[in-house]
Amino acid sequence: MNLREQNDFLTQTGPGTPMGDLFRRYWIPALLSEEVGEPDGPPVRVKLLSERLLAFRDTKGRVGVIDEFCAHRGVSLWFGRNEENGLRCAYHGWKYDVTGQCTEVPSEPAESGFSKRTQECNYLQAMEGGIDSAHVSFLHRHDLRSDSLHVGKGAELTRETDARFEVVETKGGMVIGVRRPAQEGHLYWRITQWIMPFHSMIPPYGENALNGHAWVPIDDENCMAWCFTHHPTRQLTEHELDTMRNGGGIHVKLIPGTFRPVINKDNDYMIDRAGQRANKSYCGVAGIAMQDAAIQESMGPIQDRSKENLVSTDNGVIMARIRLRKAVLAAQQGEQPDGIDPATHAVRSASIVLPDNVSFYEAAADALVATAGVAHASV
Repeated sequence: MNLREQNDFLTQTGPGTPMGDLFRRYWIPALLSEEVGEPDGPPVRVKLLSERLLAFRDTKGRVGVIDEFCAHRGVSLWFGRNEENGLRCAYHGWKYDVTGQCTEVPSEPAESGFSKRTQECNYLQAMEGGIDSAHVSFLHRHDLRSDSLHVGKGAELTRETDARFEVVETKGGMVIGVRRPAQEGHLYWRITQWIMPFHSMIPPYGENALNGHAWVPIDDENCMAWCFTHHPTRQLTEHELDTMRNGGGIHVKLIPGTFRPVINKDNDYMIDRAGQRANKSYCGVAGIAMQDAAIQESMGPIQDRSKENLVSTDNGVIMARIRLRKAVLAAQQGEQPDGIDPATHAVRSASIVLPDNVSFYEAAADALVATAGVAHASV
């Protein structure tokens, strides 16, 4: 398999593709609950893994996600009537329940037998950005002093560009440890979790909450970024919520009525060159999330990985690609791929200062397990 074939293998997730077949074995966030609305309300278009689907809430309040097109003549069920516990095609009246089963064919004689945002690039380059801690020291370095959801001692240590990577495989994905100098005889570790197939958990800063993403393919050239922020031992404060609503942290402002960011490629990401020169932003784009999106989208809809030159700080990215490829091959051979067991998802990211002579993975073992009612480890 040449480099171009390897790139297609990893990035294409449509029906019948190896990676698409793998992803269809996992639970995939699709809509926010409020998007589906009230019982018997209008259906909602959804696109996942290059498939056009519809979501609706039936009379009993149950939510279904089904093929957009009627099995009869291929008419879009978006025009259908949501009534009496089913979605009825407006063309010939065929009716479908929340499981996708056709329950009525009235035109035939009786005798007949998942805050989210869109990102305009392939899921893989977005996900790889989520597990690449080296870029934080550059791309986000000024925001580490201005974004209230990131400031703190750990944020100051993260500005250090001398970063070294260690990667440990787990049953559900991998742990990526990135160390930077701390006080004498100690190292500051930022530990990222990657949970198969497309979830990433960002190491926390100080007393701030935990953050993470799910990078869900819409099609091969677009993805949905599901952004979550939570604290395991307290509710989020009004300040935190207000900052998130205004595009702080890993969140963005959206164009009203859509999930497209206000800052986007059509307006050149509102790049502020004066702000860039004044060190208000390293790249001139406002906000951590949109800095990432702008850089990732600049690679094109699907990055051509045959032209890249990887280095040691890319070890996490390299391992993720290897794990995904192995999972596809295992699935093709009838084996269960890694990361299906929910027990493998009970993990946390962490930031911690450790002596420079210990294994980060062993010393931080307890901090990397999600325990109800126990706060996360953070610097």
